[in-house]
Amino acid sequence: IGPKNSNYVTSSFDLDGSADYIEVSQSAFSGLTSGFSVSVWFKHDTIGDYDTVVSKWNNSNQREWLFRSSTSDKMEFRLFDESVDKTVGRYYNTALTTGLWYHAVGTYDGSTGAGTNDGILIYINGLRVDDTDISGVDEANFAGLESLNGTLQIGSYLDSSQANFFEGRISDTAVWNAALSASAVEELY
Repeated sequence: IGPKNSNYVTSSFDLDGSADYIEVSQSAFSGLTSGFSVSVWFKHDTIGDYDTVVSKWNNSNQREWLFRSSTSDKMEFRLFDESVDKTVGRYYNTALTTGLWYHAVGTYDGSTGAGTNDGILIYINGLRVDDTDISGVDEANFAGLESLNGTLQIGSYLDSSQANFFEGRISDTAVWNAALSASAVEELY
């Protein structure tokens, strides 16, 4: 299923997978600790492990969240609590396909502690699809997101050993300071 608007093909960022990304000042995206949503249209030319669509994640003690393909080309929405060094998240246990446009939305309702993953949702093309908790998470000790100084990265996340660049097209990235409802997500699509 492609985008409803054919302009995505001509008005999207074309990223080469090796050094291209967009960086946005952290000040525009601070204070998302009590819940937020991120929405993005994307189309992979190739899919590699950990290719990141959008993130606010810098491995220099500035990790907050990321929206990326995990191993086996599956969409993952991961949050990190820097104060206790714990991660939580969900993924869509179906591989993405190259050459297709996807509209993805990740929402987080601000939950902490046991049950945090229940407050993390993923929507693809207007439908809720998160079906699996990320393995190795520690919900019970997740105290919540912190408002850190990392920048928003579109097409990458910063890691000391690699940049996890996205290869393909990205368009219409948006962030809200609340968890969007299913009907709001459907309207975006």
